[in-house]
Amino acid sequence: MSPLHRCVLQQLHRLLYTVSCSSYTVSCCCSYTVSCGSYTVSCGSYTVSCSSSYNRVLWQLHRVLYTVSCSSYTVSCGSYTVSCGSYTVSCGSYTVSCGSYTVSCSSSYTVSCSSSYTVSCSSYTVSCGSYTVSCSSSYTVSCSSSYTVSCSSYTVSCSSYTVSWLQLHVSCSSYTVSCSSSYTVSCSSSYTVSCSSYTVSCSSSYTVSCSSSYTVSCGSYTVSCGSYTVSCGSYTVSCGSYTVSCGSYTVSCSSSYTVSCSSYTVSCSSYTVSAAATPSSYTVSCSSSYTVSCSSYTVSCSSYTVSCSSYTVSCSSYTVSCSSYTMSCSSYTMSCSSYTMSCSSYTMSCSSYTHSPFFAEQLTAFQVWLTMGVENRNPPEQLPIVLQLIHTAVLSGLVKNRVMRREGGEEGGQREGRKERGRGGEGEGGREGRREGGRGERGREGRREGRREGGREGRGEEGGRGGGRTEGGEERGRRGGGRREGGEERGRKERGRGGGRREGRKEGGEKGGRREGRKEGRKEGGEKGGREGRKKGGGKMEGGVILM
Repeated sequence: MSPLHRCVLQQLHRLLYTVSCSSYTVSCCCSYTVSCGSYTVSCGSYTVSCSSSYNRVLWQLHRVLYTVSCSSYTVSCGSYTVSCGSYTVSCGSYTVSCGSYTVSCSSSYTVSCSSSYTVSCSSYTVSCGSYTVSCSSSYTVSCSSSYTVSCSSYTVSCSSYTVSWLQLHVSCSSYTVSCSSSYTVSCSSSYTVSCSSYTVSCSSSYTVSCSSSYTVSCGSYTVSCGSYTVSCGSYTVSCGSYTVSCGSYTVSCSSSYTVSCSSYTVSCSSYTVSAAATPSSYTVSCSSSYTVSCSSYTVSCSSYTVSCSSYTVSCSSYTVSCSSYTMSCSSYTMSCSSYTMSCSSYTMSCSSYTHSPFFAEQLTAFQVWLTMGVENRNPPEQLPIVLQLIHTAVLSGLVKNRVMRREGGEEGGQREGRKERGRGGEGEGGREGRREGGRGERGREGRREGRREGGREGRGEEGGRGGGRTEGGEERGRRGGGRREGGEERGRKERGRGGGRREGRKEGGEKGGRREGRKEGRKEGGEKGGREGRKKGGGKMEGGVILM
């Protein structure tokens, strides 16, 4: 082979590393290093073992390495197994499709990829000193069985973090995930993280869905995200400090919500915990403080229990629906616009809460005064505060009813007065009939008869406005000329003389001409309208005052 051909093959080898085989096995005493454009292996099993048994000095110098530098790292195999001191891959995209993914390294597991980290496998297992994945696009692990990472520190930096598995278990000193978009975990069984510090920072959403249990045991639990959502069977967190800063905090668990911590702090727009099954429990035990700042605080469970030194909730609406509510704290602070509590038993143990017996003492004193006082006694100088409020409300209602009745009576009197003023031109017989009608049924009959007779005869005397009772009208009619013709002639003569009209009224028993008739009609009409109005309004007039 010419030197030129050898150089071309070396350049091609640097660009492409491609292996297609049934079994890919590498055993080396020092290091496994590949530098190429793309790393592609298609095989039944992929196994790399870098052992230190041949050279202990190289092991101490961390020369037992698995190192790949390439544009894309792709492995398709039945099982992926790497045993080494440190595992390092620098690539554009990292893709592994296998049955089981197993990496055992004493030092570090590091993957730096500019595009995406994707593993599709039945089980994902990494045992290492530090687990670090940095990718600009997405971190995705899909495994049907289990996702297990045992390391000193777990760090993932990506745009979106997505893991789907049967159960997740991470044991580490610190668990840190920084993703610009979303953190999503879907597991059918359980989510378990054991670490000293648990930190997740994502701008969009933190979502965990698991049917069995969500369990985190750590020194500090910190989540900063847009929305925090956990759907699980039981929610359990044991930590030093529990801190969540998010837009909405939602936990739906069928069994129990349990947090054991030194301080519990949640800052969010809405805080919702639903423990649907019966019995279900909401339990928070913290030695320092329980603090929730939100717009709405909602908890639905069978038992609600909080044990802390100080309990502080600042919200617009506070709603708790439970069978038993138990609170043990040294100080209890609640700032909210609406407070709703639905429970069968309510227990509060708080050192800074002081019960005030003021209202109970007021009502007891009033009851003693009612039952044991003497008969001849003065009314109490002042009612208890509670009864004053009730008494004020009752009096305002009575005054309103009286005003409405008075207005109704006045309107009825005005209507009847207008009717009677229309009849003010009737003769003396009509006036006498109305005067008699105020004394009973006989008066009403006399008034009707007087109006009929007086109307017929009175038209001949003073234009229908003279006359008294029926008999008096007839007598005066005959004395004046008898019939209608003579009455009309005498009427014209009497209207020409002002004094003759006064003499005629004296002789006929009249009390006035047309002006007096109108005055009497208005007076009688006003009295009748007042009586009818009081009957409709239900009141009685005495001395110008309506009595109810």
